[in-house]
Amino acid sequence: MRTNDEVGELATAFNQMIARLEEARTSWSAAIAAATRNIGTLYEVARTTSSTLEIAAVLELVAE
Repeated sequence: MRTNDEVGELATAFNQMIARLEEARTSWSAAIAAATRNIGTLYEVARTTSSTLEIAAVLELVAE
């Protein structure tokens, strides 16, 4: 139901706020997922590079 009084304006403002919050949540969720993948990759590279001192072996393991 739409009204042109203060209650209607407040309802419209709340609906707009909910839509913007949902957009922000979706954006943050994607950013967090990407950061988590990056951290996982960095961890694997660090773990791999610390497993041997031979550069050829390190490069091969990191490439995998």
